[in-house]
Amino acid sequence: MSKGHLHDAEVALAQGDVARGERLVRRALVRAPNDARANELMALVLASRGDEEGAMVYLRTATAQAAASAAAWHQLGTLLNAKGERESARLAFHQALLRDGGFFPAHHDLGRVLHDLGRLEDSLEALDRAVAIAPESFEAHHNRGRILNTLRRHEEAVESYDRALAIRADHAPTLLNRGESLAELRRYDAALADYGRAVQVVPSFDDARWNESLLRLLLGQFESGWPLYECRWSGSMAWPRRHHGIPRWSGGPDVHGKRVLVWWEQGFGDTLHFCRYLPMLAARGAHVVFEAQPPLARLMHSLQGGIEVIASGERTGACDYQIPLLSLPLAFKTTLETIPAQVPYLCADPALVEKWRAQLGPGPKIGVACSGHASQKDNVARSLPLSALAPLARLADVFVVQVDVGAEDRDFAKGHDRFHLLEGRIGDFSDTAAIIENMTAVVTVDTAVAHLAGALAKPTWIMLPWTPTWRWMIDRDDSPWYPTARLVRQKDKRDWHDVVERVEGSLVSALIR
Repeated sequence: MSKGHLHDAEVALAQGDVARGERLVRRALVRAPNDARANELMALVLASRGDEEGAMVYLRTATAQAAASAAAWHQLGTLLNAKGERESARLAFHQALLRDGGFFPAHHDLGRVLHDLGRLEDSLEALDRAVAIAPESFEAHHNRGRILNTLRRHEEAVESYDRALAIRADHAPTLLNRGESLAELRRYDAALADYGRAVQVVPSFDDARWNESLLRLLLGQFESGWPLYECRWSGSMAWPRRHHGIPRWSGGPDVHGKRVLVWWEQGFGDTLHFCRYLPMLAARGAHVVFEAQPPLARLMHSLQGGIEVIASGERTGACDYQIPLLSLPLAFKTTLETIPAQVPYLCADPALVEKWRAQLGPGPKIGVACSGHASQKDNVARSLPLSALAPLARLADVFVVQVDVGAEDRDFAKGHDRFHLLEGRIGDFSDTAAIIENMTAVVTVDTAVAHLAGALAKPTWIMLPWTPTWRWMIDRDDSPWYPTARLVRQKDKRDWHDVVERVEGSLVSALIR
């Protein structure tokens, strides 16, 4: 088959006549089975039918030839990326760019795959090139904004989203993403406007409603925030539901004499935070059954109100109603003024307190937690190295009360006489509660220890990142949820030195008392 005939196949495919194009390409392959262009076109035919494995075979043949085009390498990279073979996709996109340095799709998709590989700076560089080549590309500006947002360069992210929205004004995901960046910049009204616009564009877009709920709760707008918070059951990151077969209680029906199942749904800190509502439900005459995470179950028995506590996996028995734990604030119509803030609402086992007192020794003691669970997406932003808390050892012995301790923090503690590790000795949260009761004060980042210390009414200093989770709200050094807690916030992003310095200064008077 002549090159002219192969050209006819290209024209047929471009016009949508796939059947004729395929016939012409197959004839070409009979005569020249290794022809790079013929194999590339055959891959296009198969990919159009969803036969990605078949397309991959032809693309492998095409890219084995010196004459392989940038487009062939790019198509191979696209299929590899779809299979989750990120590194192989990266190499294919790189080969495409060696053949055509101005090939926009390869720059753009290289940026996306580098993002997935965690190479954020390299990803940004690739997307910068894509934007320079095709400044009219909505996708390039949108994805560049995503990288900048991940890098916490929020001002620049907003600029990229602005350019994307100038091209496609009603793209709901971009409005959502710009809203997130605006919220990080504390431009809250603008962020709320973006979330609202996203929902106007796509009324079923619960991701935007979810973000709006978190922001309204952060701002203390509970009346509008709690109803929106129910969007956590839908959207792209929906929490899994349980106990579907039991009628849902939402605060309306009388529960006097009824058996009501309340079940944990998120992290340990959330359970410690909101278990305060269980005695309130019991006070309405309900028999409350609380399904708790196993490490918390023993501690939950200290709640008042005759709460029946079971651990996940145990039989609930017959129940009249069920409600997820974090829906209780909505059911009780909680406002900023009606937060149930009576502490302590949890108590450590006196026998465990005495056991740990004998092990921990006399004198003032500071309990610390410097990081949360590594699986939490915001863990890096909310955590600091244990070594940053070294100044606290000038005041008292420091006991690391968190269960998971990283290697670097472990090495630091082992090299300092006044830092003491307790990992490996803590059984569950009942032990942690008993340890905290033996502390003079607790200094912690935003993790379960903060909630437990607050629930026990222990003097607690909570160190917060520039953008805290909603429950700590904004611009206040106290917590309406925990009267004995003091909030110490970053004044500059990622600057923990000033935070620790302020904690140390205020701890002095507390330890003297």
